[in-house]
Amino acid sequence: MMTEELRCAKHPNEETNLRCSRCERPICVRCMVYTSVGVRCRECATERRSGINAPAAGQVLKAAGVALGVVLGLGALWGLFPGYGFWVALLLGFAGGELVSLAADRRRGPELQAVAATMVIGAFALAFILSAGFDGRLIFSTLMAGVALWLAVVRQR
Repeated sequence: MMTEELRCAKHPNEETNLRCSRCERPICVRCMVYTSVGVRCRECATERRSGINAPAAGQVLKAAGVALGVVLGLGALWGLFPGYGFWVALLLGFAGGELVSLAADRRRGPELQAVAATMVIGAFALAFILSAGFDGRLIFSTLMAGVALWLAVVRQR
């Protein structure tokens, strides 16, 4: 039984037994890219996301509305009680990020990352205004805002 000799589509001098799991193009070990769904050629591996899990415009607006509520609630709490900034920032990152995710029906993407980041920055700004500069805790509060920002954005990946 004879098998057909495959040559890489990009490197015709390379023999191969590999094919892209998406387009079925023959690829050599120099061209293959490991992905979560198998080995792919560079073209298929670098394509933009499919849009299947991308949030619709209405979901992004709904998430932005929820984020505005979180900004007003937790930003005011943080500003009125700056001594509890550590806990409020953790709540802002975890719960705020989770609420944005829930509002968008668990969709993910850069649009929701921007909503989550804006939410944290808005809450920090409101807290800064209400507490008159965090009473000498500006460095700590800024560090905690960075942690909250990271937590909220990671929820949207």
